[in-house]
Amino acid sequence: MVVKVKIKNDFVTNSSSSSFIVAWPHKVKKLSDVEGFIELDKSDCVFKDSIHHMKIKDTKRVLNYIVKELTSGWLPEFKWYFDDPEYYNIPNSVPENSPDYKEKNKLRMQQFKEIWKKYDNINNEIATKIAKKFIEKNTGKYLYTYSYSDNDGSFFSRMEHGDTFIKLEHIQISHH
Repeated sequence: MVVKVKIKNDFVTNSSSSSFIVAWPHKVKKLSDVEGFIELDKSDCVFKDSIHHMKIKDTKRVLNYIVKELTSGWLPEFKWYFDDPEYYNIPNSVPENSPDYKEKNKLRMQQFKEIWKKYDNINNEIATKIAKKFIEKNTGKYLYTYSYSDNDGSFFSRMEHGDTFIKLEHIQISHH
């Protein structure tokens, strides 16, 4: 028997992307609106990406928008289902040749779905609290969202990981 194995000779990437919810004190209409808040070499990119905005106010629309953005990725405050003992009580696998494979596998998948739903609900509650605090702190400012990936080269890696919005109130959402 011959087994062929592919060997990767170059580097393997572990790319990531992040989105940012940013509170600007004013609408971003021209390049000078971002200067002073963003490093000069990044300001042109941020200006060009400042397309859609909304006034931050205590409305269901703004809250829902922020919560949806937050739950589209991962925040350090989120809870992880791997930390739940119930997760490890679910059988690892069911042999396909088992006579009751379909029934056991269906039950197993239902147990996983219940735990995932439980943590989706927990993290949705956490996201709602974070969004409410963000709204309370930034009412009257303008909300813009941005997304950058280190997979797009070194400049965008710096946009993602280089404290681009450090001078502004913002939330970084990981999409690793």
